[in-house]
Amino acid sequence: SFTNFMAIAIILGLGTGVQAIASRRKGEGKDNETAIPLNGGLFLALVMGVPLTVILYLVAPFGFPLLVSDPAVVQDGVPYLKARILGTIAIAMNYAFRGSGMEPTCRRSTCEPSWSCTPSTYFSTGY
Repeated sequence: SFTNFMAIAIILGLGTGVQAIASRRKGEGKDNETAIPLNGGLFLALVMGVPLTVILYLVAPFGFPLLVSDPAVVQDGVPYLKARILGTIAIAMNYAFRGSGMEPTCRRSTCEPSWSCTPSTYFSTGY
């Protein structure tokens, strides 16, 4: 898990960057431009995420044994790390949405046994 975090650390700043720019637009009173940073963050997630995913996936079998000396851990850890690396693009997009302030407005209630919202309310932006 820590190895995966280190592998995707380069994209973790997306949320902060998107949030800074979206907040600036909101503060300037340009509410209609607050989604532009999100679009840029999603584009950057794809542009950076695809090559990063391919490179890390191919390097994992060689790089992971440099971090771990136990052969049993390497045997089980490499497939696990490769599976986690395949989620790099989704993680990058998640961080872009986190920074945009456009997270889903509907949350799961601890009092109710099921989701109490429809897809239209789940994906609403709150604006």
